[in-house]
Amino acid sequence: RALMNFLHQITSEIPSECFSQLEDKLQQSLLLANSEDNKESLINQFSSLPLMLRKLKLPIIEKNNKVLSLLDKLRIYWVYHTLGVINLNQWFKVADDEEKASLVKGLVLLDDKGANIESIIELTRTNSLDLFSALTLNNAYPAKHFPELNFNQLVLKALFSKLDIALIVNLPARKNKELSRMTKDYEQELINAYRPVPTCL
Repeated sequence: RALMNFLHQITSEIPSECFSQLEDKLQQSLLLANSEDNKESLINQFSSLPLMLRKLKLPIIEKNNKVLSLLDKLRIYWVYHTLGVINLNQWFKVADDEEKASLVKGLVLLDDKGANIESIIELTRTNSLDLFSALTLNNAYPAKHFPELNFNQLVLKALFSKLDIALIVNLPARKNKELSRMTKDYEQELINAYRPVPTCL
């Protein structure tokens, strides 16, 4: 039910003129879903989604601090409906960091069971702050699926990156002795270096 609610949220918030074009592109591409050429077409069409928004004079980047922008929703919807042709790991291999940032915001729909957990953990090693933030903040996936070690490393990297760890979903439920030790050590390092301690600590 949660998956369907999330999918409904995405589709209901896509403007009708945009949604009709999205569906047309998707259905045309999926008709040829058995060929390798079509996989390439699906990827190219996915990469052209920003162009579709420009042609419709719709915002590519929304500045109202929504967790999901319109472009995020289009990308998540597209990948969700093509998983039978191109699996999530393959999508992450061909997507750039900006596209990956959109997709990780939809992991509750794209990988609800955590089947791709190893690939998602690998994304935490990114140098892209936007991608790391998208995976770490306001995202239920890490708390639900990350093993303790990887979750702890995620939190510590968030602190190093000066992100507000209060925005890590279900952080209180995932607290553990090792995480407490790591964060206290980090806090002491900041104090010793006469550097400000984040209020979230």
